[in-house]
Amino acid sequence: MTLEEFRIKALERFTRDISDEFFCYIERDRELMREYISVMGREMPADETNEYLEHGLRIHFGLNGQGENHSPRTRLVPSFTEFIMPYEEGAPANK
Repeated sequence: MTLEEFRIKALERFTRDISDEFFCYIERDRELMREYISVMGREMPADETNEYLEHGLRIHFGLNGQGENHSPRTRLVPSFTEFIMPYEEGAPANK
């Protein structure tokens, strides 16, 4: 495996689980968790609130949705969107 192949593999794996990582991050941060509880369901239903947060991840990082994962590590969501990153121009395809 070349360095470039490793880079792509690691980034793809990280990107796939970025929503789960994001919600785990919120859980581990006391201040964010307190604020999450405070805003949860206030402006929209809880499931839409989490979808809104995931949409923010997609836009912020320029990701594309790939599918649903129903085995999150976080307790904040019952499932999360798996994302894929747009390939850089000229980067080798994942094998």
